[in-house]
Amino acid sequence: MIKINNKELYDCFIGDSPVKLIYAGSDLVWAQKCRITLDLTGLGEFTNYGYSYSYIDDPENIITEKISRSLGDTCEVVFEKPLYSLKWGAGTSVKVKNIKYLHTENIVDFYRFFNIFTDFSKENLSDIRTDSAESFANAFFCRSDIQEIDLSFITSQKLKDLTQMFYGCEALTKVDFGHLEAENVTTMDGMFSRCSSIENIILPKNLKNVMSIKTLFSECSQLKTIDISGIINPEIITTYTYMFSNCVNLARIRCTKKFQEWLMGLPQSYLPLLFREGGSGVWDICD
Repeated sequence: MIKINNKELYDCFIGDSPVKLIYAGSDLVWAQKCRITLDLTGLGEFTNYGYSYSYIDDPENIITEKISRSLGDTCEVVFEKPLYSLKWGAGTSVKVKNIKYLHTENIVDFYRFFNIFTDFSKENLSDIRTDSAESFANAFFCRSDIQEIDLSFITSQKLKDLTQMFYGCEALTKVDFGHLEAENVTTMDGMFSRCSSIENIILPKNLKNVMSIKTLFSECSQLKTIDISGIINPEIITTYTYMFSNCVNLARIRCTKKFQEWLMGLPQSYLPLLFREGGSGVWDICD
């Protein structure tokens, strides 16, 4: 224990996370409360905007809050302790103006976490820690303003659910997950569904436990090449309907021989158009 400005400073842990607490009077207070200043100018005059969160010391206690346009053009949201989850409401009418002390290393569920972000540069995303992340379901849901994104900030080895991660990201042109080992992922339903501008996709490595991939690339009408060599156990996949629905320009698939044989064993309607009988699609077999 040390003292700062005559206040006693404690190092302690909440879960596995080190936390700074200051002794103030009779109470211990988290020294670095997360503060997010929101730009509300996109909200309608009488509109409320909702968000929910839980703390790492009580993850099951989901707290729901509302922000009203009546507060003015800006509003500061303060989180008293390290977060377990933080979910912003649908839509992109509310934006971040400033963030201080956003500790994300304990966040497990990134559901719609990025709804209020405006800067998706590598430099900005590098501050997002994903050490504990298990779910990126709907993380970038319907963010039609994202054209490119560097995903190197996603490093968690605990990921399980990538459902609709990029659903409706209509301006997104490519995604490279090649850096990530994802052996715990089981669900990828609709991960790129309605990404109508995307041309190239590289899925994570070692997707040995994936069981559900329905609508994975559905409505990716501009998709040209995919690397799905990480799916190494296709025989355990149980849900796969509309996986390649309307993938009319997909011309090259990089995959294992086992995946090729599994896919070709499905009804022709399940295959991308150019990989059906008589088509010109190219298989890039990697084993």
